[in-house]
Amino acid sequence: QTERASGLVNELRTVARKPTNDSLPFDIAEAVRVAKDLLHEQLKAARIEFTVDPPPAGLMVRGEASRLQQVIINLALNARDALLEDPSRSSTGTLGHIALRVATSAAGNAVLTLADDGPGIPAHILPRLFEPFFTTKPTGKGTGLGLSISYDIIKRMEGEITAENRPEGGARFKI
Repeated sequence: QTERASGLVNELRTVARKPTNDSLPFDIAEAVRVAKDLLHEQLKAARIEFTVDPPPAGLMVRGEASRLQQVIINLALNARDALLEDPSRSSTGTLGHIALRVATSAAGNAVLTLADDGPGIPAHILPRLFEPFFTTKPTGKGTGLGLSISYDIIKRMEGEITAENRPEGGARFKI
C-alpha cells in the first residue's frame, strides 16, 4: 500500500506541475494509464464503473502528457458529478458508467472519447460549454474554468475537443 501511495503521489506531482509549453512526443497509453490510476479510487467510492479500452500500442502524440491527463481527469470528474446529481439514479449498486477509449482515425490521428451514461447535457448549454466561467454547478461547486482550460490545452496540442449527447443517453466528449 505504501508503494502504491508513493506512486500515486509521484503521478500527482507530474500532473500538477506547471506547463512548460514544450510540445514533445509522448505515449498516449502511458498518459491514459496515469489518469486512470488517479481516478480509480474516487470513481469507485462514488459507485461509478470506469472502463478504459487499451489504446493502440505505440500511439504517440505531441504535447505534454500531464496536460492531457489533466483534461481526462476533468472530463471524468465532470461526468461523475453529473451522475451523482442525477435524482433518477439508484441508491444502491452501480451509480453509472464512464468509458474512455483511444483509437486511431483514418488519417492516423489519435481520437480520445470519454462517454458516460448520465443525464446528458441540456441542448441550450452545449453551445456555451467551453466558455470561461460558464457553469451549471451550484455556487461553490465549480468555477466554470475546467472545460475552458481543457479546451485551451487541447488547442495548444493542435487538437480539437467537442461535446455531444449520445443517442442512447449520456454525454460524449471527443478529442
